[in-house]
Amino acid sequence: KALACPKVQDKMRAAFAVHGIQASRLDLTGLQPQTGSHLHMYSFIDVALDTAPYAGTTTTCEALYMGVPVVTLKGRGIHAQNVGASLLSAVQLGDLVTETEEDFVKQAAACAKNLPRLAALRAGLRTRMLRSVLCDGPRHVARLERLYAGVISDLARSNTSALNIQESATGSLAEAQ
Repeated sequence: KALACPKVQDKMRAAFAVHGIQASRLDLTGLQPQTGSHLHMYSFIDVALDTAPYAGTTTTCEALYMGVPVVTLKGRGIHAQNVGASLLSAVQLGDLVTETEEDFVKQAAACAKNLPRLAALRAGLRTRMLRSVLCDGPRHVARLERLYAGVISDLARSNTSALNIQESATGSLAEAQ
């Protein structure tokens, strides 16, 4: 929404100008009124840069679905900082997950210059994503069910052990009386 404001656009242009980027190279567009026009905006993007420290989720999925690779900076431990890394790994783009800000910049520049790869990703990334675990509900549910079964099994074992300890202690108390 903010990019629809002329004052915000001027601030953005000034911030980029400090780094030698001409205003004519920037396309500052505000909020799109419809989902279709919003998704169409991805056709103007070669490489998406994930946000930090809170990684994108919906926007990263949208970019991948629209055939736009995303470069992300791996976080320092909390889930919100590593969503981009998880999503990229799920579509076999782990090479776009970076560890440092310097690597983030290098990887983004390298990705933008690799025109054959960009073309291949534009053409096939949606299919790759649709075939991944990200869009495979039955496979995801099966994995989740296995995790739940493991948790239940672990709880049952620990509860059985706790129950045995409790029964043993109760029995020892009864014998002592």
